[in-house]
Amino acid sequence: MDFEDRDSSPQRRSARCGLLDVLFRSGDDPEGQEAFMDEEADLPSDLQWLQELSEESDSDGDLALETDNSTKRSYAETARMFKLRRNLDQLDSFHRQKERDVQKARENLKPCRQNVESWLEQRDNLEWEIEQQKANANSLAVFRLRAQHKLLCQKLQNEEELEGQIRAELRQQELELNEVEVDLGKVSLLRQEVQEEEQRFQVLKAQKAVRRLQRERKVSQNQQHKMKLLRE
Repeated sequence: MDFEDRDSSPQRRSARCGLLDVLFRSGDDPEGQEAFMDEEADLPSDLQWLQELSEESDSDGDLALETDNSTKRSYAETARMFKLRRNLDQLDSFHRQKERDVQKARENLKPCRQNVESWLEQRDNLEWEIEQQKANANSLAVFRLRAQHKLLCQKLQNEEELEGQIRAELRQQELELNEVEVDLGKVSLLRQEVQEEEQRFQVLKAQKAVRRLQRERKVSQNQQHKMKLLRE
């Protein structure tokens, strides 16, 4: 089994903890929304679309996401939802990776355990045969069997040590998986909020697309009307 990844576990846990800190700060600190905008150099395509709309001639100069007839969400608040979605997706990715790590450790443990059980049985058989040859006073057979027994015991010791390492790794991976699942539970309400915000955004996007199309048609009709008047 390859244990090179074990050194990276603290870094992965540190990154996950940092991600959780960002999620909770983003969820609880509305004043941090503008700071988020400064952090990101590349905007998602939908967010770029939203930014373009925010620069259009809305009545108050700020794009508002209508949650009902009286409540509006600003562009910065909507941008915050994109940030949260990305962070939630990263946390989901951590969870999938931990599931793969646990599965890999379990798969590595299975053949190792099978080897240990098989070699234990072979050792017992050799020890029984050695005793039989001793009883028969067959010193050459005893010498040969003892050499085989020594080699087998060395193999068994190495495999048992490997099994111990794999079991320790499996326990660590299962612990980290459990920690990530606890983290996912902590952000479940935040995830629901993001999903609701995404739904509202899609409604806004459809509404804005219809309005833009209507404006373009109106402009086109006005141009056609002017051309008609000029021809007359």
